[in-house]
Amino acid sequence: MPKATSCKLDNRIVGIEDALLLRGGAAKWRRPVPKFRCRECNELVRPHKKGTTGQAAHFEHRTRSPGCSQSA
Repeated sequence: MPKATSCKLDNRIVGIEDALLLRGGAAKWRRPVPKFRCRECNELVRPHKKGTTGQAAHFEHRTRSPGCSQSA
């Protein structure tokens, strides 16, 4: 299963660590979460931090995107 480690935000590429910081800042300051988009299909994705069982930090589509190789 592919694990995306970067996405698009306002027509620029953002890595997973920066996206997690932006998401955290939005929550802290009670602002809307940025609209992260898949680099391949342009659908909305959300950043996920590293899991406690060893899963790497990654982006996941908000809804399944059958035509995208990055969608599970």
